Amino acid sequence: LSERESLPVEALIILLRSLHQIGQLEKAMALFNYKIAQGCANAAAYSVSSIIAFDVHAYDNAKLWANIAIEKNAQSYEALVTLGLLGLFAKEPQRALHYLKTAQRLNQHDGRVWLAMGVAALFEHNIQRGLECLQKATTFLPFHLGAWNALGWCHFVLRDLESAKESFQYALEMDRNFGESHGGYAVVLATQGELDLAQKHIQLAQKLDPNNLSARYAQAVLTGEIHDE
Repeated sequence: LSERESLPVEALIILLRSLHQIGQLEKAMALFNYKIAQGCANAAAYSVSSIIAFDVHAYDNAKLWANIAIEKNAQSYEALVTLGLLGLFAKEPQRALHYLKTAQRLNQHDGRVWLAMGVAALFEHNIQRGLECLQKATTFLPFHLGAWNALGWCHFVLRDLESAKESFQYALEMDRNFGESHGGYAVVLATQGELDLAQKHIQLAQKLDPNNLSARYAQAVLTGEIHDE
């Protein structure tokens, strides 16, 4: 239908969402820009395209399109998520939560929103709330490495070392090539006194990412440089 120039706006929204889900983001962006030029975009199309723009790091477009969507329809779901993520990106957790909480009320099953709310809570040092949100995030995003690593750190800060270890282990089972998982796991091991295994994962983390902060933290635990939990 799109190729025949007979794509109704309702179908455009479905096509944009589909392209987003399968990772054809540049194609989705080009399609939406073309439809804007034709004057064929409504609130929902702007809303969907705002989060696509965010995911290709076109943050100016993401903000513009999200705001247009919200002006047309205050309940534009993806636009609310986009504005929440932009608030988080700017390290403004209160602004982020203003939009994310509205989005969460509209959809209780979006792991990305729970993840963003969890990170916003961590920005505000509300670790328990962060833990609760991140547990929800891993329920709906069971293969998201970042969510499992963030959850592991929440458990660690709350001194639940076994749960922290399980979170990092789960992340490692999914992908052994993500340095942050090795680094976080090493921190827990070092704190528990499993020195040899901790050193092994420190080395793996640094090999995968020489600037890995978790590995450096774990090394500092091993050497006794860190005493202030």
